[in-house]
Amino acid sequence: MIMKEKYNSLSRKQKSILHGAAYVAVIALIAFIWNSFFFSPLKVSGDSMNPALRDKDLVIVDRISYKVNGAERFDMVIFPYKYDNSRKLIKRVIGLPGETVEIIDSVIYINGEELEEYYGIYDKNMVTRYSHFGPVKLGDDEYFVMGDNRNNSLDSRKLGYFDFDEDVIGRVFFTVPLT
Repeated sequence: MIMKEKYNSLSRKQKSILHGAAYVAVIALIAFIWNSFFFSPLKVSGDSMNPALRDKDLVIVDRISYKVNGAERFDMVIFPYKYDNSRKLIKRVIGLPGETVEIIDSVIYINGEELEEYYGIYDKNMVTRYSHFGPVKLGDDEYFVMGDNRNNSLDSRKLGYFDFDEDVIGRVFFTVPLT
């Protein structure tokens, strides 16, 4: 009752300001929930996903539907860098749970068969310790991820494998090239 009396004693201008503040608070709450649980923007930093994503591009991260549908080969997923959770990495799913992944002369093999892909690029003149990798057998919940710019990517070849439910924040839903 006291609140109603105080509200009634306010001037028309004060009531208008109060209503406006309430609308802003509701919109901010909706935006916070939307950003935290459904879709959120993320700015790309670095060239490990070049040419698909370039430094300073903007991606919209789907934080919810991938949990229902799971990950598929070639999805671009976002997860925290395991040595600095404030840093997020974007990589492409290459190996799925239960598969054997091997890289020979920069060619990826899944269960002994060459992976037909059009995403990854290697500088063939630049042989790195990651030009040959594995074979590794992924566990029931493990995914193998790689950057598209294979010579310039911090990915499963160095960081290990990822549990989709525990490690992945979301999947790239939409990209906005800004460069």
